[in-house]
Amino acid sequence: STQSTWGEHCFHSVPELDKNGDFNVVLIDRKDYFLHNIASPRASVDPNWVEKILIPYNKVMKYGTVVHGEIEDITPQGVSLHGYNDAIKFDYLIIATGSSYAFPAKISEPKAADASAKYIAMRNTISKSNHITIVGGGPVGCEMSTEIKTYFPDKKVVLVESNDKLVPGPLKDEFRQKALQSIRDMGIEVILGDRMALQEEEMKKLSQSTDLFIQGPMKLPLQSGKTLSTDLVLMCTGLSVNNGSFCGLGKSALDSTGRLNVNEFFQVDGCTNVFAIGDCSSVPDAKMAYFAGMQATALAGIIKAMAQGKVPSPSGADWAIVPPKAPGTSASPSAPKLTATPTSSSVTVPKNGPAYFVGAVMAGILGVFSRGKGPSPYKIASRPAMFMSLGPKHGVGQLPTPGAFVIGDAVTRRIKSDGLFASVYWKLCNQRMNAADTTDTSTSRSLAAAMEISEHEAEEIRKGLETKEHVPGTKHT
Repeated sequence: STQSTWGEHCFHSVPELDKNGDFNVVLIDRKDYFLHNIASPRASVDPNWVEKILIPYNKVMKYGTVVHGEIEDITPQGVSLHGYNDAIKFDYLIIATGSSYAFPAKISEPKAADASAKYIAMRNTISKSNHITIVGGGPVGCEMSTEIKTYFPDKKVVLVESNDKLVPGPLKDEFRQKALQSIRDMGIEVILGDRMALQEEEMKKLSQSTDLFIQGPMKLPLQSGKTLSTDLVLMCTGLSVNNGSFCGLGKSALDSTGRLNVNEFFQVDGCTNVFAIGDCSSVPDAKMAYFAGMQATALAGIIKAMAQGKVPSPSGADWAIVPPKAPGTSASPSAPKLTATPTSSSVTVPKNGPAYFVGAVMAGILGVFSRGKGPSPYKIASRPAMFMSLGPKHGVGQLPTPGAFVIGDAVTRRIKSDGLFASVYWKLCNQRMNAADTTDTSTSRSLAAAMEISEHEAEEIRKGLETKEHVPGTKHT
């Protein structure tokens, strides 16, 4: 059986392993929805977008099982859940627990209805605030500030970044300058090379907040001595790895940042059948949704090859930064197939439109898939890339091409800014955006087989286990 803990934007592994019934897939998430956080800034200002970012899991599986529960501990032998005594065993485990970030960029609510209510409340808070300060000039801060200014043009919006440039990282200065100019042209005040200077008691209060935003009115002091009059401060700085359940994998499994040490086959240090991808792993790709999806697709191919008895041969060397080979055929394990739960309709990703076009071009350039008789190591991208929306009609991008070509509003709007890839992720979950199907296509059989329990017991678990109340400062899995 293959068991996957589901993390952010790692759709590609589960559907790929589940699609033919060759693998017994159990998907675990503390939430009953997938958060499409790429569009969270827009959902914070446009109520029509709230339901678009909360994608139900009920149709993502054709043969496997989705379990809504909180992971207590992960060991090489099994996964323990809060509220249940017996661990779920596995032949292969994919850890994709992702990272946490201040609301509204991400949210920890386990129920979609509660998450929806919080985004509606945030929109109301923003609408009542005249002066809004965004702390952090990375992609999230840039996108949040421009979404607010687009939907509430009369608001005074200030973006504060501690570095002397926006969007730190391996991007061209042309990208940053184009972004800065676009943001200022929208009427947003940008303060570079400065940061908040809250008193210790105020910082402690902020760190203990479950949402990490400050409602005013207040005078916000900066280290430069400047003071900002503001009604609302939104924090768009620093992510926290969701690693609270990793202790059972041993100290050597974690690197200095709290991420899981993995080799070029995504195998966690000291394990052969435990893998990690995305924000919670040490893979030196940029911590972005696109690259996490590419890792997930590559890992699905590695697991398929391993199920045929083909053993990865880690080199032990540093990660190679060269484009790997083109995609090839996938293998199937010898395990008996499961039977799919009947569905009234199926949804496939259309092979046209801007999102597919970009994915195809980037896949061709980066060459993130592998081919051959045995599992091939994952190769990280040699050229950085990013598409940053600046409201529905504006944006800036950098292509992973020789020379790192920088694009502006027209192309970025078609690629990302208009639809924010939402329809693509809904289709990957076998759903139609704006017409969610409540039919549950998952089955208890795979869970029963994995846990060696009856289907009745498995069905009770599948209905959902209790989750812990969020404690400020803790990290969810």
